[in-house]
Amino acid sequence: QTAPESAWVATEEASVLMRQDRMEEALAVSERALKLRPWYRPAVQCKSYLLVQLNRDDEAMELLKTSLEHIQSGDICSQLISLQVERQLY
Repeated sequence: QTAPESAWVATEEASVLMRQDRMEEALAVSERALKLRPWYRPAVQCKSYLLVQLNRDDEAMELLKTSLEHIQSGDICSQLISLQVERQLY
């Protein structure tokens, strides 16, 4: 409520919801964070993690790949590679 336009606060809220096993709600909040600040690295990583938890791996990989076209992030690249290795997409 203090900072409704903050992508960081929204991402933190999504993380709290995720820890409460409220994945669908967390996903919606992470999407709100990305609307507030497109390609915000923490929100991209949060959303992609949530997509994987919801068995939507293809969407997660697409989000990670697309984000690398907009931002440079070793963390996002690492997350994408880990997901590809897990799915044996060498």
